[in-house]
Amino acid sequence: AQGRYEARQENIGKLKEFGDRQLTQGMGMAGALAVPVKIAMDLEEAQADLKKVAKFGSKEMETGFYKAMRNFSENNPISQKELFQIAGAGAQAGISTGELRQYTEDAAKIKVAFDMNTEAAGNFLAKTRAQFGIGQKEVMDYADVINYLANNVAVTAPELVNVSQEVGGLGGIAGISKESVMALGATLVASGVDAKVAATGLKNFSLGLTAGESATNRQKAAFESLGLSAGQVAKDMQANADKTILNVLSKIKQLPAHLRGATIKDLFGKESIQSVTELMNHLDDLGVTLTNVHDKTKTAGSVNAEYNERIKTLKSNLETLRNTIVNVGVDLGNALAPSLIRIAAQIKPVVKNFANWIQKHPKLVTGIMKTVLALAAFKIGIG
Repeated sequence: AQGRYEARQENIGKLKEFGDRQLTQGMGMAGALAVPVKIAMDLEEAQADLKKVAKFGSKEMETGFYKAMRNFSENNPISQKELFQIAGAGAQAGISTGELRQYTEDAAKIKVAFDMNTEAAGNFLAKTRAQFGIGQKEVMDYADVINYLANNVAVTAPELVNVSQEVGGLGGIAGISKESVMALGATLVASGVDAKVAATGLKNFSLGLTAGESATNRQKAAFESLGLSAGQVAKDMQANADKTILNVLSKIKQLPAHLRGATIKDLFGKESIQSVTELMNHLDDLGVTLTNVHDKTKTAGSVNAEYNERIKTLKSNLETLRNTIVNVGVDLGNALAPSLIRIAAQIKPVVKNFANWIQKHPKLVTGIMKTVLALAAFKIGIG
């Protein structure tokens, strides 16, 4: 009897082991199938979000865009999903569908080169285009200047982007080119001035230089103390802003030290004292930087060069490999999708009928569940 009991227990153990193994394998297979399906679903959602704001002229254009984004994602560390997010933000900002591919790829390069997050890179391109009323090529030329400064002055690209978005457009009114505004901003931030403070200082500095006939009596007197006139300085700003700026700063620097602060305050306001003082103290560096930002031989292609260097890193290569693997997962998910849709359609009536049966027999279902719970409790009790 003891032998039969042990044999029965051994068989029960084998059955349990077999069941556990089959359950584990089944769960593993289900998980293996679920991953590519989830990846494909996420990408499909990203594409759907894009289509809400981007009006593709034809199915061929839409398919071509998706294919281009996939190919691009397999050669850089930014995923397809992120690329669609960039494209969606661009479309919302008014970027035409015809320009969307170039815009998205350029924003991806800026994200990598400037070390910015996806949203910030897209916003920079869209806002800069609107701010200056320029096209994609001109924005990238401007981005080259920012990247050049970030590589040659003690400042980061995101800091310069902040300055640009605060006061970049003001330069056009004051006669200062957007590139020169960046040179001024880079000089200030590199000198330890906070980007926000620098932006405020540059704004007041520009307004003071172009006050002209609307200058206050204090401003007029301050300009006269420098051997200048407010009206002439305003005219000179429109003719050659960089030269005028350097000349005014040089005149302030020639003043006795005890008069400089008061003169700066009278000309540009109290909030500008720190910024203008730093520009004055770094006059020689500022002169060189103003020259360099207009030198295409120094700035052209800076973003592309930075991007190409950064994607060579181990981190970027691993992220690019991840994108390729994810894209394979998307293919698997898309291949499984038709079968899953058919299975779901077949199962749905069964599930619905079962739900209806439960609703019609609540007491019976309750009794069954109580019995199952009692058996479970009994099994736990006896081990």
